[in-house]
Amino acid sequence: MFTPFPRMPAGPYPPIDPALFSQSAATAQTLMNDAAAVLKKLAESPSFAASVMSAAQEGKTGGSEAPHPLARHPLENRGVF
Repeated sequence: MFTPFPRMPAGPYPPIDPALFSQSAATAQTLMNDAAAVLKKLAESPSFAASVMSAAQEGKTGGSEAPHPLARHPLENRGVF
């Protein structure tokens, strides 16, 4: 059977250290919680969704030319936006 990539030799593997893996999972969990909050706001607030869409169509990035559409989002206090 043809495999497009050469197989890596099995072992020996370094000792298991889950610290970085756990740290990555915690970071991803925080990111997912933040994304869920933004999606909830988009789903529940037609005016918020409209402001995000308008800013996107106009190419606005939230710089000095216009207020950022997410500026009043509760995650702003956590430095997310």
